[in-house]
Amino acid sequence: MNIVIIDNDDETRDSLSKLLRLFCTNINIIGSSDCPQKGLEIIQSSDPDLVFLDSEIHRSNHFFLNKKLSKKRFHTVLLSYREATRDKLDLLKSNAIRYLYKPIDAIELEKCVKSVRSQLKQQLYPEYIDLKKYKKIENDRIGIPTSKGTLFISFDQIIYLKASNNYTEVIIEEGKPILVSKTLKSFERLLEGTFFMRVHQSYLVNLEKVVELQRVDGGALVLNSNDKIPISRAHKQQIKNRLEEAWKIV
Repeated sequence: MNIVIIDNDDETRDSLSKLLRLFCTNINIIGSSDCPQKGLEIIQSSDPDLVFLDSEIHRSNHFFLNKKLSKKRFHTVLLSYREATRDKLDLLKSNAIRYLYKPIDAIELEKCVKSVRSQLKQQLYPEYIDLKKYKKIENDRIGIPTSKGTLFISFDQIIYLKASNNYTEVIIEEGKPILVSKTLKSFERLLEGTFFMRVHQSYLVNLEKVVELQRVDGGALVLNSNDKIPISRAHKQQIKNRLEEAWKIV
């Protein structure tokens, strides 16, 4: 999560930076300033996910919460020394997430960042929450046609699928690979909204089987079967984001 801090108080900026690094995982403070114009330049050049903004600067520079400033739809948290009715009205109008009151409380900060992260996750992967509910259902299975009939395999048994011309090899945890006369694209449509993800033109991977993300030689995923699956350049950032959102990364 990329974060920008804009506050006219040096102590607040320093304290907030330290608390973020101590209590919030997987964050990147990409800019900090006490100057409204400099803060605006940081937002425009870096496209942050979250902006901590001094309520005093917000009152005198309402354009800061104009979402057109950034290519992304960034979230905003206002920092204030006291509750103010005017600020609360501004907060509702601008759709900022919430206030944090100075001096900043570590527990409240952690809750705030988790709230933002959850909203970002839903924006990136609209199916994410539904997927979590869906995964609680036992015996999620897929029917695979064979020469003898239809074989029903649970999603959890499948490690990855590999394209082979107009056929697809289904690699499972126990047993030999299954060759199916269906394209990988057809499996991708069928498994949409699950933990399966197209990571390469020839591979559809069960992300729950990933044990390592390698960045050498163009990038690859190492699976629990010790198979190494190449990552295409077009999917690299999306895969990284998906893995970071699904599991905590130190």
